[in-house]
Amino acid sequence: MKITKEIKEKVKSILKSLPKEFNLDDDDYFCTYELMVYIYHEDGTTDFSDFDHFKGIGQLNKAIDRIIAYYKDSLYCIDFKYSYEEGEFDQFTIYTHTK
Repeated sequence: MKITKEIKEKVKSILKSLPKEFNLDDDDYFCTYELMVYIYHEDGTTDFSDFDHFKGIGQLNKAIDRIIAYYKDSLYCIDFKYSYEEGEFDQFTIYTHTK
């Protein structure tokens, strides 16, 4: 397991409390949750790189494994970002990569 049981439970609880996500083509659509990937640059600084998505708590570890495999040693950390309404969000680190 890449993340602790406590973090997985926290993510699961948040997912249950989020509003239902509309279809992409709906005018009211906004992304309620996603993963944010941060990487190391060659000069040692870190920065946001990309978003990644997963469908439900059962897919979280698979998404993390996919990100680790893709970024390898350039990966710094993965944050879980969530939003109860468009334009407002919160996030926290769920995985920090060790080289």
